[in-house]
Amino acid sequence: MSDSTSQEIEDRKIGIVGQYMFMSILQEWRIPYLVDYPLFNLPEHRLFVDFIIPGFGSVEVKSFPRYASYFIVKRRLWSALSKVPDFVIAICVLSDNLGKVEGWLHGSEVANLPHNPEVCIYEECHCTPFTELRPFKELLPKLIECSIDDKIKQKVRKEFSL
Repeated sequence: MSDSTSQEIEDRKIGIVGQYMFMSILQEWRIPYLVDYPLFNLPEHRLFVDFIIPGFGSVEVKSFPRYASYFIVKRRLWSALSKVPDFVIAICVLSDNLGKVEGWLHGSEVANLPHNPEVCIYEECHCTPFTELRPFKELLPKLIECSIDDKIKQKVRKEFSL
């Protein structure tokens, strides 16, 4: 197997694991959602985003390996989206069952991110350091309001001092 194919498989795995991690947050907090399963859908059958959360909006999850320090989106893939998502969540996948939400952006902000040829060597991309993303905690009040469980809402508000 060539290195590029191995890397593509690893990138896809990281993307899927990141989506499942975000899905786990939604399930734990009892937040209803629609999800697009990239493994099972042909491109023409895909939703335009990874998740749709009623009362919240559309969410695209971007996942990165544990050694990453930059949020990166390939320009050709971003411009191919049929609709820009409301929110983009960045998750660093630390292992197959552990991840960290690095932050988020409004979908409309992604196309305005600069290209850094030192970070994106092989292709034009939008990128910014994880430290420049909005903290996930800023998105929590709006997200947790979508929960169908008032006890969980109270627990999360207390846990994150919202």
